[in-house]
Amino acid sequence: SFITFGGYRNRKRLTRDAIDWFMDYMGLGKFVTWIHVVDRRCQGEGYDGCCTNADNLYRPREFEIELDNRMDEKEYLVTLFHELIHVEQRLRQRHQHRVAYLKRGGTVWQGEFYDGDTPYDDQPWEVEAFAKQYTIYEEYAKLRKP
Repeated sequence: SFITFGGYRNRKRLTRDAIDWFMDYMGLGKFVTWIHVVDRRCQGEGYDGCCTNADNLYRPREFEIELDNRMDEKEYLVTLFHELIHVEQRLRQRHQHRVAYLKRGGTVWQGEFYDGDTPYDDQPWEVEAFAKQYTIYEEYAKLRKP
């Protein structure tokens, strides 16, 4: 994985370490990826992070993750892992954004089409990310304790 970082220097090392650990933990080493993390003040209510494809929709390998820099370290890492779960979903092509799907106003999760009207809390890729984010954080945190 290639990791680039834009933001405050004090989070750079933590972010790189967490991403490297996650990629290994999830068995994603075979994928050549580029992940750019933007650490800044996010705009909007309840918006702590997001993950977007930065290259193509069909087989994405480049991603941009935006994280709100006002979170404490635990919240920051939990949110980072949430967004990295989306990276994993897209690398394994379980969650697909393709032009044909987007023109229909939706996306595909594990072969099933979901239109753009699906409430955020009901989107299965979000349900999975929320279900896993704390477990992954706890696994990572165990390794960082002295």
